Amino acid sequence: MRRPGQFAAIALIALLATGCAGPKSAEGAKQGAASGAVGGAVGGLVSGLIFGGDALGGAAAGAAIGAASGAAAGAASGARVDQQQSQRYASEFGEDNYNGFLALVACDYDRALALATKGQQDQNRNHALSGVWLEAIAYADQNNYDKAATLYPTLERDDPVLLDRSDTERKLKDAVRKLRTIRTEENLAPQCSGR
Repeated sequence: MRRPGQFAAIALIALLATGCAGPKSAEGAKQGAASGAVGGAVGGLVSGLIFGGDALGGAAAGAAIGAASGAAAGAASGARVDQQQSQRYASEFGEDNYNGFLALVACDYDRALALATKGQQDQNRNHALSGVWLEAIAYADQNNYDKAATLYPTLERDDPVLLDRSDTERKLKDAVRKLRTIRTEENLAPQCSGR
């Protein structure tokens, strides 16, 4: 879990590393760290779910890496999002799914679900599976676990990491917890209003 001021420390390290210390680059580093951390946390969360491992730990590691690379990119270019990181995650689990998870962080359920449906159509097996996870997490985040449960058979058939129904339920609940943690760390409400 990030501690208060961790972004500032990462941004300072990035500034020292790049040699840019002007006020514009400092603001760019701060904004780049924030956007990089969100993208990195989302990427780590999904990578942990799809490719195995600890989704929560993957999200934390992704956030730290994303913040550092975002800070460096922001310092160098005035808050531009680290495109290499975004492209890497988009290639791992599909651009539609990556954007869908970012929409989910922003509580845009309609967009997240539309992109999940689109992602599930992808010919790449990992991309299609990411779309199913995105849809399940979107429903679970709205506390509609019954609707999410309709996706369990597909997840269990297509995701070789899942052991059984209780494992599926546990991973889904962990993913929702991490999604809400990402929101909290980005100074957003952990749960979307009206849900």
